[in-house]
Amino acid sequence: MHWSGTYFNWNSRCADCHSTNLNKNYNIASNTYQTEWSEINVACEACHGPGKDHIAWTKEIAKSGKASTTPPLNMGFAEQLTPTTTWRLNNNKPTMTSDSDEPNKLSGQLGVCARCHSRRAAMSDSQPGSAFDDVYDLQAIQLPLYHADGQIHDEVYVTGSFMQSKMFQSGVVCSNCHNPHSLELKLPGNQVCSQCHQSTVFDTPAHHHHINGSTGAECVNCHMPATTYMQIDPRRDHSLRVPRPDLSIANDTPNACNQCHLDKTPTWANEAIINWRGNNDQPSHFSDLLAPALNGANGMNEMMKIVDLVTDDSVPGIIQASSLAELAKYPNQQTIAIAQNKLHSKNPMERASAVRVFSLLPPEDRKSILLPLTKDKSRSVRHAVVQQLAGMNEASLTPDELNAWRNAKSEYESALDYQADFPEGQLNIGMYHLAQKNPAAAEKAYQQALKQDPYQLSAYINLADLYRGSSNDEAGWEILNTGIQKMPQAAPLFYSGGMLKVRQKNYSQAKSFLHKATLIAPTNAQYSYTYGLILQYLNNKQDAITEWERGLKISPEHQQILMALLNSYQDLNNWKQALRIANKLKVVIPDNKQLDTLIINLKAHVKDK
Repeated sequence: MHWSGTYFNWNSRCADCHSTNLNKNYNIASNTYQTEWSEINVACEACHGPGKDHIAWTKEIAKSGKASTTPPLNMGFAEQLTPTTTWRLNNNKPTMTSDSDEPNKLSGQLGVCARCHSRRAAMSDSQPGSAFDDVYDLQAIQLPLYHADGQIHDEVYVTGSFMQSKMFQSGVVCSNCHNPHSLELKLPGNQVCSQCHQSTVFDTPAHHHHINGSTGAECVNCHMPATTYMQIDPRRDHSLRVPRPDLSIANDTPNACNQCHLDKTPTWANEAIINWRGNNDQPSHFSDLLAPALNGANGMNEMMKIVDLVTDDSVPGIIQASSLAELAKYPNQQTIAIAQNKLHSKNPMERASAVRVFSLLPPEDRKSILLPLTKDKSRSVRHAVVQQLAGMNEASLTPDELNAWRNAKSEYESALDYQADFPEGQLNIGMYHLAQKNPAAAEKAYQQALKQDPYQLSAYINLADLYRGSSNDEAGWEILNTGIQKMPQAAPLFYSGGMLKVRQKNYSQAKSFLHKATLIAPTNAQYSYTYGLILQYLNNKQDAITEWERGLKISPEHQQILMALLNSYQDLNNWKQALRIANKLKVVIPDNKQLDTLIINLKAHVKDK
């Protein structure tokens, strides 16, 4: 770890949020910075934007001795940061409600705060007055940055979790709880929550089931558990959820109860909550549907869970957008139809995620659907379109389409240049060049990514795959082997190495590498399937069946594993086991007439036997 390293230098990692009016000024050719700023700390204009008109207004007041009756817009600043929602108690409800029916979004105050308090990729230097998604691309909910239920895990800061909360959906903004100038809460302890939630209902043992004044009686310890980063920096999860140890049991996710009661199990915590409530009735939560998919489950049942999330507008937008990414694992007409509908969502994050689903279609088939979105009002959406259409034939475009396309492409290329000081940026540059059929430029970008970060896993995989495309597996093996030496616990490198050895017909080494991948990543069903194939090819048929049965426990609806087992059991005339697998396969592909006929025949075999 050194300040000159890619992930530790001030220019790329710190300056954007810890200075005012930053211009990063990274020079790609020389790999150097000429960074400029107005102030070396977070000053007024970092949040409020240029204050020239504000200063002029205050001078006018000082000169005249009285305040102007018509102050300038936003008191002369570029940004509107004042909360616009009014809150009131209605119908004797214990919690205040807002007077607005409009869905909350990353604009105004929230958009300004999210610039720094979120995990995001910057597309340019921050521009005062710009929409968040015109400058930043917000990180979706995915492993390992988040837990499978959406709780914070890695350093994702707070915006992504807050957007999952009922508070965000209701119109709460940062300054309802925080004083942005003192950096303190508006009120101490539970009083900050009691602004909206009546203390006589919620700040009592009847609600929190702990002794008043204890740590367990603090609202945040149950509803905003903290994760400590860098050993000194505890940050609270802002999804403000109800403690659910039952979901911990189901999805292997953390819960607030066991973060205090470290000597107890989630089962113990769940039983305590059942005793408090008097029943085991729990409200549904989006993580019931999302967590299995993020944990690697697949199959038609899992697909339908994701469909339910994506099509339920009561689900937080960031969860719908993240679920669309999971939906892209299922290449069928329903997936495409849902994605096409989501292209019209009011949420730019959902639209951008929907655009990426069309990677399931051949490039030319995407064009007619996505080309109109080169004029989308959100830059993040336009970028997603360019990623999907890069390399398309421009000859058939009308002058208006060509103009919009080239503007979007130029804008995207500018963002790639801005991100070129990051290994992830170089990966995007490489994929963009590859889509434009420029493998030499792609190779250069992947090599630069590894120069910036010798532990950039995706760069090893992408570069080896590029060499595979040019029938240069020798170079591919050299790069994968280098990665394995540096990261001996990186399962994808062993998997890619195994596939390379298969192409080289070195099946014994292929078996060794694929086996290693399953040992490092035992819950990856695809690795299990592929390892079983090489075992079968080497005539280790029973070992292959054993491996596939293991993989099926991981992913009970994995169609390829089910097909492999079905064929294997039939080859062995093991009709009972073949029927068992065929019935499981029927759940995955319910409308397959050939399978229906096979099941009838298998039943006859079992009966005869």
